[in-house]
Amino acid sequence: MLLFKFVLFSSFMKAMVLEKPGPVESGPLHEVDLDMQKLGEWDALIKVEACGVCGTDLSIVEGRFKAPSLPLVPGHEAVGRVIEVGRAAEELVKPGDLIGAYWVHSSCGNCEYCLTGREQLCMERRVNGLDHNGCYAEYMVVDSRYVAQVPRNIDPESIAPFMCAGLTAHRAVKLSGLEPGRRVAVIGVGGLGSFAVQLARLRGSRVTAISRSAMHLATARSLGADDAVTLNEASKLYGSFDSVLLFAPSSNLMETGLRLLKKGGVMVIAANLDDVPSMPYRFTLASERCVRSVSVGSRQELRELLGLVGAGVVKPIPIDVMPLSKANEALMKLKSGNVRGRIVLKP
Repeated sequence: MLLFKFVLFSSFMKAMVLEKPGPVESGPLHEVDLDMQKLGEWDALIKVEACGVCGTDLSIVEGRFKAPSLPLVPGHEAVGRVIEVGRAAEELVKPGDLIGAYWVHSSCGNCEYCLTGREQLCMERRVNGLDHNGCYAEYMVVDSRYVAQVPRNIDPESIAPFMCAGLTAHRAVKLSGLEPGRRVAVIGVGGLGSFAVQLARLRGSRVTAISRSAMHLATARSLGADDAVTLNEASKLYGSFDSVLLFAPSSNLMETGLRLLKKGGVMVIAANLDDVPSMPYRFTLASERCVRSVSVGSRQELRELLGLVGAGVVKPIPIDVMPLSKANEALMKLKSGNVRGRIVLKP
């Protein structure tokens, strides 16, 4: 197969590899030298310039999300420079391009979900950092059909969180049906919630940020939230909102979110919840209240979002850049909740 490439000086790369899931405090990721993966016709090899750290990475590393096979390189919020491309991939990307890769590595392309622009729901999808090696590495192989060109006017570290956190927030806001003048509560204003505040404001909605963290509430205010209240104060606002966006990964907050809704309102869940708790129907789902979940977003929605970013309409969120070799420490910091915005790993 003909490959178009820059010259690589080594056939090995450094990567943070998961061999056995376990508590992140035990350091389950190990830095190793891996062979470079051979490329298929639609593949592109990128030199990773930045990799966002997602809560799903933590779930995979600690074993709550079961990887189909191990060892595994986690990570799915990638920004990198194209180094080498397969024959068919040359139609879509070229060496030197700066591109982003997200949750979906590939999909079947033929099912009802793929044919309607919802490849993230495909039953045969493959996922970066779960069943395909991800971006906790110096290099990563991506499918050129499932990437996006990224804005050149923003540094790669600031762009990386848009690949999942930003995209999921974008999808959640779309599914919530927000319109000008509507009121929305954003519960949890870490990485995803910080993007949602901006995207909801962009639709002309009045945004109330809700969090346990004073640091996160201050960030929400700086990004345009109209109001910012602590979780303990949320009960005073029951029945006040047309939409609720739940980003905090706590099943117990489902009832809080539903009680915040007006009759006929919509709650969108964009968090990894362990279960659905029992709750009183009359005060939650009754009166035509609705609950929806979010599965990341599509590549087309990613391109839409990055267009807004490139135009300066949606701003990057605060980031904490750490070296790739400190991936275990980054995940521990994420687990502690002491993160303003997003952690980004730099190979």
